[in-house]
Amino acid sequence: MHFHQYRPAGIGGPRRARYARATVAVAAVLAAQPALAQSAAPGTVELAPVTVEGKTQRTGGALGPTIPSRTGTATKTDTPITEIPRSISIETRQQLVDKGAQRLEDTYLYSAGVRGGTYGYDLRGNWASIRGFDTPAEYLDGLQFDNSEYYNNTLPEVPLLDRVEILKGPAGALYGNSTVGGLVNAVSKRPQDETSRRITAEYGSNQRKQTTLDVTGRLDEQGRVLGRFVGLLRDSETQVDHGRNDALALAPSLTFRPTPDTDITVLGRYQKQDGTPDTQFLSRYGTAEPAYNGRYLPTSTFVGEPGFDKLEAESAAVTIDADHRLTDVWSLGGTVRYSESNAHYNHAWWAYADYPTRYGADGTIDRTFYTQLGSTQILVGDLNTTADFRTGPVVHKLLMGIAYNDTTADNDTGYGASTGRIDPFNPVYTGVPSISVTDTPAVNFRQSGVYMQDQMRIYERWLLTAGARWDQVETDNPNSGVDATDSDATVSVGLMYRFDNGISPYVSYNESFRQENFGTDAGGASFDPTRGVQYEAGVKYEIPGVPSLFTASVFEITKSNILVSDPDNPTFRVQSGESTSRGFELEGQVRLGDFEVEANYAFLDTEGDDGEPLYGVPDHAASSWVTWRPGADWMGPEWEGFKAGAGVRYVGSSHGYGGAAGADSYTLGDAMVGYEFANWDLTLNVRNLTDETYVTSADSTTGYWGERRTVVLRLGANF
Repeated sequence: MHFHQYRPAGIGGPRRARYARATVAVAAVLAAQPALAQSAAPGTVELAPVTVEGKTQRTGGALGPTIPSRTGTATKTDTPITEIPRSISIETRQQLVDKGAQRLEDTYLYSAGVRGGTYGYDLRGNWASIRGFDTPAEYLDGLQFDNSEYYNNTLPEVPLLDRVEILKGPAGALYGNSTVGGLVNAVSKRPQDETSRRITAEYGSNQRKQTTLDVTGRLDEQGRVLGRFVGLLRDSETQVDHGRNDALALAPSLTFRPTPDTDITVLGRYQKQDGTPDTQFLSRYGTAEPAYNGRYLPTSTFVGEPGFDKLEAESAAVTIDADHRLTDVWSLGGTVRYSESNAHYNHAWWAYADYPTRYGADGTIDRTFYTQLGSTQILVGDLNTTADFRTGPVVHKLLMGIAYNDTTADNDTGYGASTGRIDPFNPVYTGVPSISVTDTPAVNFRQSGVYMQDQMRIYERWLLTAGARWDQVETDNPNSGVDATDSDATVSVGLMYRFDNGISPYVSYNESFRQENFGTDAGGASFDPTRGVQYEAGVKYEIPGVPSLFTASVFEITKSNILVSDPDNPTFRVQSGESTSRGFELEGQVRLGDFEVEANYAFLDTEGDDGEPLYGVPDHAASSWVTWRPGADWMGPEWEGFKAGAGVRYVGSSHGYGGAAGADSYTLGDAMVGYEFANWDLTLNVRNLTDETYVTSADSTTGYWGERRTVVLRLGANF
């Protein structure tokens, strides 16, 4: 396979033109497509309509259900959540809209044990932690989205997603090389059999203007070919001076069903991002504590250089997802994606000098200038076979698969000296220095894995899930001069018992490993991957006949093989560190008449390899969201379609590095109100209702401002 180098002009001109033409063609066909399912075939007899009166309990809004029931992330098979012996949180499409999520990071805010926005308001990435461990692995449609850890890719856009699933704790037995805290799997919208055409316009804070088009339906009368097109165009500023968050996204997709046993979906995606790296790495003194002058820095503070700071990225990807049932027992399935992305990243930030406050004697600061030109190419796939069979009293769902990931990241970087000191309270910008970008070789990452899992239902009551995976991971890094090849096996086992009353207690054990330690020790030996182990016990409950889902869990996660300073050779490191996270979580969703109530709470007790609590992790966090969608019998038919929602998010005080002072607790309110009708809806979302000024995390030198109040008015229309 040939990997292309960075091209400032964009991703493959002719290829992009063909991609655009195909996208327009799919959109045009769908927009003109009649509702084929509603047309009568020639020769049919139309009967007089029969009206049946009754009351049906609503289970969601115009965009679908609000309480999830099944998932494919935790087991790689379509499984009821109440039959999975571990904790998973899911935000459905309707929940994403009700809560006003604008970024993937926002979808984490109402899940127990999951923290979004750890490093404040920043468009470079989705900064989060799960059960105390930082930066979970990100997956898109079950495949790793980007593991290069560079800013070379566009971020997933929420309007392109159907739901977001968060698997908590180690997941190596199914996903191989991955983070210990868990992973996030964003699931793309796919073609639907029922015709739908929807356009949405938004206007909101920071001059946000966004338009989304979503059309789907049959492309033939038999329903063997389905299509969908989702397009997004955004023009927006940000809460930081000179900030911008513009985007273009095109996502055409086709589903082919040549036989009742075969389903092939092709997902295309093109995104272009024109934004800014809004984190300024501000001093602790001016955010978490007053500065030398007794004042706090405005949340709009920009210490970069106007016209220089940018994060411009462009990406294109094609995903093929296929399933085929061979017999009543055997099925084949798999997902493969190839993606390319290019980015130009410029950033001037508050320099780490003039300790401890990072201000000079006159109150001015120095700055660091950075430039990066990067490209990433990823080929990733997961192919598996499933067998459904019975052995005596045991019903099996056996899964066997192979996985592959080949990622190449080429990043050329350069630093520039400061052109002069500025006052962050009244900046007078001093220009851009000369920056020489160094051309460095690309870094290549390869992972190959084989896995097996058996979901067993024993005597219809006991649910035993056991799995194992073996992986080989190779990283070639010419820049460091150290190449690493590691192989490891991870296992997972869980046991659940289902009572007739909807209560299902469970216990589980899960492992993970991750190749993230590069270099050698004092003796020249390379390091092993870090490893993770989780013990979890809990109970899930579903009220019979009522849309609901409750989960209570206790857990302990240990991350080992962490690099620490070698006491005998301080310039080297040894692999003896260990971090732990213990806690319990409560999550609940229930529909009570016209109300839906969601409540979450998490307690975390963490300890790093230095014996201190982990950075940025609150001991306590809680959230709750209530939605009201009254029926016609509540206050008359004119109220049917009305909706209102309100939420509250509490994040307890968090710790700095090495036991240093961190950030104070904060409480934020969110609200939603609107109308939903058959062909249109109008929704007003307000996040951080009281416009609180708060610091998401801080250490002895740095503080990170959280997002201020945002107001978005959204008008959606079906056509």
